[in-house]
Amino acid sequence: MAPDNNEFLCSRCKDLRLTPESFKVSENDQNGLRTQDDVLSGWLASGAVPIRYTIGKVSSTNNPCNLCSLIQNSIASYQIKGESQVTEYFIEWDLDGPYVKDRSKFTSTCRRLKVSWTRMMGIVEQDHNKGKGDGTVDNAKVLEEEIYLLAASKLPQQLTGHSESESSADVQPGSAKPLAPNETIILDWLRMCDTEHPNPHPLTQGKWKGQFAELVESGYFGVIDVVDKRLCKLPTLENGEHAPYVALSYVWGKKKTCEVLHRTNGDTVPTTEDTGVEKYRQGFYTTSGNVLSRTENRGLEKDWQGFPKTIRDALKLVQDLGRKRKEEEDGENKPELRYLWIDSLCIVQDRPRSWNCNAKHMHLIYGNALFTICAADGKDSDAGLQALHFEPHQQPPYAQITADMGVRVFKSSESLISASEWNQRGWTYQEYILSSRCLLFTGAQIYFQCRQTNWSQDDDPREVEHGMASAWRVLLHRSYEELESKPIQFFITAVHTYTGRNLAFAHDIINAFSGVSRLMEHYLCSHFHFGLPASHFDLALLWKPLAGKSRRKNLQPRHEEDAVEFPSWCWSGWMDSTNPGNGARVVYDSGFLSGCLADIRDWLLNHTWIIWYVRDQEGRVVPLWKGPTVPPSSRGRVDARWQGYKSRPRGHSSGWVRYLDVPENVATGAGVDDYGRPLRDFWWRSLACNQSPHSFKQRLPDNPFGVRGPVHNQTREYMFFSDHDSRSDNYMSFSDLMPHQPHRSWQPILQFWTLSCEFRILPDGRNPVKDHLQRFDVADITRDKCGTVVVDSTWAENRKKAREYSPLKLIALSEAKRYTKEEWRGSWTFYDGTARADSEWSLFYVMAVTKDEKRGVWERLGLGKVFQSAFRKSGCTWEEIVLG
Repeated sequence: MAPDNNEFLCSRCKDLRLTPESFKVSENDQNGLRTQDDVLSGWLASGAVPIRYTIGKVSSTNNPCNLCSLIQNSIASYQIKGESQVTEYFIEWDLDGPYVKDRSKFTSTCRRLKVSWTRMMGIVEQDHNKGKGDGTVDNAKVLEEEIYLLAASKLPQQLTGHSESESSADVQPGSAKPLAPNETIILDWLRMCDTEHPNPHPLTQGKWKGQFAELVESGYFGVIDVVDKRLCKLPTLENGEHAPYVALSYVWGKKKTCEVLHRTNGDTVPTTEDTGVEKYRQGFYTTSGNVLSRTENRGLEKDWQGFPKTIRDALKLVQDLGRKRKEEEDGENKPELRYLWIDSLCIVQDRPRSWNCNAKHMHLIYGNALFTICAADGKDSDAGLQALHFEPHQQPPYAQITADMGVRVFKSSESLISASEWNQRGWTYQEYILSSRCLLFTGAQIYFQCRQTNWSQDDDPREVEHGMASAWRVLLHRSYEELESKPIQFFITAVHTYTGRNLAFAHDIINAFSGVSRLMEHYLCSHFHFGLPASHFDLALLWKPLAGKSRRKNLQPRHEEDAVEFPSWCWSGWMDSTNPGNGARVVYDSGFLSGCLADIRDWLLNHTWIIWYVRDQEGRVVPLWKGPTVPPSSRGRVDARWQGYKSRPRGHSSGWVRYLDVPENVATGAGVDDYGRPLRDFWWRSLACNQSPHSFKQRLPDNPFGVRGPVHNQTREYMFFSDHDSRSDNYMSFSDLMPHQPHRSWQPILQFWTLSCEFRILPDGRNPVKDHLQRFDVADITRDKCGTVVVDSTWAENRKKAREYSPLKLIALSEAKRYTKEEWRGSWTFYDGTARADSEWSLFYVMAVTKDEKRGVWERLGLGKVFQSAFRKSGCTWEEIVLG
């Protein structure tokens, strides 16, 4: 006779109605259908208001509860000395999903119980008179924690058929099968992925396939042969394909280690005394002094055991996988798995050419790997892959809650990985995104993740239909789905995620993003310039910082040959104001961009006007945009709303005529400029009538004797824009010089024509300083409020200390639709008699700029919005701007 459930649960937990069926999602549940009995009984459905539990009440009960004990012991395991005690927690149902059903639909089949609570982390003040803490918490930090409870259908003893006295340490709770060796589980995952998810990774197809073949033959790209223990070229198989290899994504260690290494020549590596980091061993890195010997047979053997633990574990894992795969698939003509790519060993660290060649091909290296080992354990390369050393008896906490069912506690993969040092590093972002499949190591768990599903070490993929897919676990798939259908939205998300990460070298801000940029270039049909896509450049300029920041200047580059300036107008030109290695996170704020994001192409074509030019290292001005790199018919599934500029059709008049005269066909929409934008009669046409947006006079100290234009296709002579009228009627016959060409380097300079005006700025008392950012009211010539702008509070404080109250220069970037409530509080201002409801598209997005007299360029201070009529009222000018 089965025992009553009351033997296991208290009355409150019994009300949760936990049964094996409650952890499953039926078709009715997926369609939002529940019975009246479920509703009346108060049964907790997914997404419902969580139930609050108080720890004190449970601990005082005379009837111990297995579930309460399991939860409270788990919560207690996260407590550390000095924290205030957790007094309550919340339980709610959470969908374990969604998993990817097909390329366009996500669904769920399982539920899990989510237990959440708040930790108050801080320093307990000491009462020195009494010699003990007084219980107050100083500098408290609030941390939201959560764990999940997953159903385990039978008790471990029942799974094996052993008596309770016999050991069941080799049995996994919730599964009818004993734990398999790691290499067996991983190979099962790979086989199932090959069978069930046949869609190839984009980076292994088309043009990417040919580029990877060129990389392999280049002489700069090599791998580690884990059998012969040497560096070697990746072999080509008899069928013409390249041998499979694995890549490693991991955390090197302390910043100082990297800096010392790259200032060191020969075979010298930093010592413990140089870095303060333990166990950095002689021979770890590959340098020009040891690379040739390491290509010989057994050339790595003498240093093998001296490598950091993460690298040793990765090498052994590939060895074990190769050996097991060979045993299981003998005679099936499967290619041998014996190669591993690790940056510190496969790149000659003190040779710029080796480093640069590999760095700019990260998309190919990680995209073409069979899978990537992601080491999300610890803070440096000595942490190891801990799950490989996890003892079988160390199973997740488990409790029996009915006669035939238990639950086990686990931490979600997304929470474990999100909190890891690996997930905070800049380089690892693109290493993860670019990989076709990832083997994620964190704590006691191994997670397998591809673009369609995910399995954990706790799952048996042969019995669990889809694995456990959580928000983190479908990130790879959802990222590529978004990239293919809405690439500019992918860019917006990527910038926000990446800019908050940390780099050992602040100078690597573009390098560590270049692989993702190259992938986005393919789908955006556009090149990138300092991290911004040319196809959506007006939108890409409208990024906002989430906290105070400082300019990315005077940096020590990885190699002297890599010295480059970073622009103020791009997010790559800014960093954390206190630590150059810390990321300064930015966002494309949906409120600020209200009216732009619903139909980006419509906004770009009808509410922008600037024709952008950039400068190369020789000072030559080059048009930033010359049209998409592929015809519209080749852009796949990208909706027209998400596409960027068009190109000027052959035979149409050049874009600069829009400012000289208005063609008769403006009304019909036939006239367009170089960006495919219809020519319109803007109210400021009279200001621009004597200037072409292709004619420049502003010179720089580096190029004091004129502004040189691009090379002419036919004469191959340079065209100069000097102080006399230099209107270029041959614009469309310029050569196709573009900023993505690898043989050219580029100055961080934008040169263009737009409206400019000076305004007074006054602190907005209704918006206090937040995260070192300060909002100012913009006042017109009569000191009426006409706009708002946000700048760094440090700049504002320095301006106040210097008693500098001169007007601030604002330049118009594009048209804005409306103000948000945060941007405009208090009384409404009327311009030209228009009411608030009629004010849409009567604003400018503006950039506040300040002059760097030494460099002779303007630099960005912040962004805001101002009424267009305020520009006219305050005496704006049509001005040539050189923005650095």
